[in-house]
Amino acid sequence: MSRRPDPLDELGLDFEVALSREHARAHPDDLEALRALAYACTGAGRLTEALEVDRELCARAPERADFRYDLACSYALLKRPDEAFVELGKALDLGFDDGTHLDEDPDLHVLRKDPRWAPLRRRLKP
Repeated sequence: MSRRPDPLDELGLDFEVALSREHARAHPDDLEALRALAYACTGAGRLTEALEVDRELCARAPERADFRYDLACSYALLKRPDEAFVELGKALDLGFDDGTHLDEDPDLHVLRKDPRWAPLRRRLKP
């Protein structure tokens, strides 16, 4: 049985999202500020909002493997494996090479049972 999050924890997460959103709004050219917003949204369980921010990051910097990886994580958390595998493939094509992180990232848990995981994983060193 899962327990409800503590109201103070929820308040803190909401504050973190609001603060990150304001910082990103105040610094529209700072992609790391936008990325912090995506992480805050994910941490607060606002997965659809995080997905939209990750999409914006990829639109603004399509050559960034780390942004593609984060987008894949958002898709995986939303149980959208087809899109997650597409973005993971793009991340690898762009140079993502941290196999250990790929193996241990809890955001990708749902993908590891998929038959597409093994061929994707073989593209990286252990």
